[in-house]
Amino acid sequence: MPSNKITPDELNALMASVDSLLVIDVRLDDDFAYQHIPKSLNNAVFEMAFAERMAQIAPNPRTPICVYGSQEGSLESAEAAAKLVRLGYERVYDLHGGIDAWAHSGHAIVNGDGSPPTPPKLSDGVYQVDLDNSHLKWIGRNLLNSHHGSIAITSGKIEIQSGSLVDAQLEVDFTKITCDDLQGSEWHDVLIAHLESDDFFDTEHFPAGGFRLTDSETLADLNSGALNLKLEGDLVMRGQVHPVTLSASAGISPDGQPALQAHFSIDRTHWGMRYGSGKFFSRLAGHLVNDQIELELKIIGKSDTTLA
Repeated sequence: MPSNKITPDELNALMASVDSLLVIDVRLDDDFAYQHIPKSLNNAVFEMAFAERMAQIAPNPRTPICVYGSQEGSLESAEAAAKLVRLGYERVYDLHGGIDAWAHSGHAIVNGDGSPPTPPKLSDGVYQVDLDNSHLKWIGRNLLNSHHGSIAITSGKIEIQSGSLVDAQLEVDFTKITCDDLQGSEWHDVLIAHLESDDFFDTEHFPAGGFRLTDSETLADLNSGALNLKLEGDLVMRGQVHPVTLSASAGISPDGQPALQAHFSIDRTHWGMRYGSGKFFSRLAGHLVNDQIELELKIIGKSDTTLA
């Protein structure tokens, strides 16, 4: 049985006439603490323990339940109602328009202490790359197999001005490349030696590399979690510099630090890595290696006024 959409007035009438009705606020706990509907309980639908907590709150599937979220257009209550139906609850209601509609209809609100929860703001300045929480990962493939690992980021900084990224620099150490899927295998060191040789990164002559930002563009009107930042820059490997373009999902961490993640591919042969490339060899059989290397970049900044 699907859930039923109800208006604030209909919910108010249900609360007055049905003693067993449970009203569940499915927003985040700090939103609930700031403001909520009287006698409602909090169980954030975004948390993995949502279903487990519902079983504790309402062990009887015949219990009537009304869920509400923040406002029209935000789907947390619709998601919660659908979950409850799948869990077997038989009388599920969804407050149309959420607590915003409830308040605008003139019904009572419980107000907590303090200010409403607000997103963190990003301060202008230079941020050091947080090496403990940032990473550069790679995936290499051939027709049938793949390997993946990481390349050590050794230093870096990013600069924010007027809320926009204006500079980014990363240094990486190719002598600290790992292969995660072969850890513990006799083949791990064999592959690492191969990657460090002149077939690939040639770390004897070019142990270091990096990235230098040349341009960035914030893509307007995109939601959090979307690819909302376009980056252009120079990627340095094997002593060669070539431009790359990547799309990133960028935002602000809960403690107000800049953060971004990007997945992109590069053609390794542009940096002189010709081993196993079908571009340069007519017959490779089992030695064929895809030209494209996939890279995953995660950057977390941390404030460092000494770099300003």
